[in-house]
Formats: sequence, structure tokens, C-alpha cells
Amino acid sequence: MAGKELQGTCPEFTEGSSVNETGQGNSRFLTNPNTGSRPTQSECFAFCYSDGACEQASYDATGRACYLGISIMATAPSNDPCTDGANCCYAKNGFGTGVLKDVKDGMCSNFPFTEAGDQCDITWTAPLDETGAEVFQKCRKWGAEWGLSEAGCWVKCQEHERATGEKCTQANYQKESMICEVGGNTMTALPSAATCAIYNTCRCYAPDGFAA
Repeated sequence: MAGKELQGTCPEFTEGSSVNETGQGNSRFLTNPNTGSRPTQSECFAFCYSDGACEQASYDATGRACYLGISIMATAPSNDPCTDGANCCYAKNGFGTGVLKDVKDGMCSNFPFTEAGDQCDITWTAPLDETGAEVFQKCRKWGAEWGLSEAGCWVKCQEHERATGEKCTQANYQKESMICEVGGNTMTALPSAATCAIYNTCRCYAPDGFAA
């Protein structure tokens, strides 16, 4: 299937983004926060492209509204390329080509101890280090103040690996507290929900899959 921008409504759509809270400025754009006007089709698709967890963007041409989603689309909405004035769907990685992430309930096993210096401080005012890399991507822990979604946490695992060169083999996300941690240890067992703090559902992501 040629093209990542096709006419129609995005199939298998799940609204979401890198942040846990949905709504204006996060997973939907009824106005462009940079201009204050209704977003254009190209602006909508750019919002998805710049959000690490976004897989799909649905543009409502009638209302000039943009919605971001996190589902991988196995099928395309049509064979027709997007045109001005048409409802359109954007697949960041193409239709039918995404890779489902290997995620299980529970905490990742053999997870490395996180020290205080590993946590990103949202108040940092110097986002680049001496090499030009974003220090936020070199962290191993992000607290609730970052407001990360589950999908946003998995993105942090990938960003950390790119920024540091250290292999990220596991990521833990605690839903209620919205705490995200990444690590590079080899998991010795499947995740166990019993290791989660009480009343705090947690999820484990294995970028290379879980061992049998």
C-alpha cells in the first residue's frame, strides 16, 4: 500500500499520545496551540510525527479538528491519497507495517535499582548536555509530574537507548502513579503482578520480547 496519508477515517483508532491525559493540546487539537487557529491537515500530521507514541492521526476536514492515536493499523481506510477538504488518516509508520509492543502485566523481573540521580527533574532549564544530547532522554526514571502515558513510557526506553548507547531491555510503568523507569538488565522471569505496590497496577515492556 503506497502512501501514509489516505482518505477516510482511521481504522482501529485509539485516542492517545505520549502523555496520560487526553484532550486539547495532548491527543486532540481543535486549535493549533502555536497559532490559535484551526489546525490544517499538514499541521495535524506533524503533531503526530513529533509525538513519539503517536501511530495515527485522524483529520476531520469539516470541523478542521485533529485527533492523535496510538493503535497500529493493520488495514488502510481507502486507496485514495489525501486531498484538501477530505477526511484523512495518517499512519506514521505506514499501514500494516507497525510492530506490536510486547507488554505484560506486572513489574519487570531483575530490574536495576534506580538511584536519585537517575530521575529527570522537570524544572531543569538546560535541556542539552555538552554533546548536544537531551539530558531528559538520558534519565532512567520519570515521575508523575511528567504525566507520561503507558505508550509514552515505552518511548522513553527507545529514546534512552538512542541518547546513551546503552541497551534498554525493559521498562516499568505504574499506571496510578504514572512513574516510568527503564533498565538494561536481562529479565530472568516473566513479570509478576504480585511485585506491584498495592492499588498500583503496573506494566512491563520488553523491546526484544519476553524469553520463553
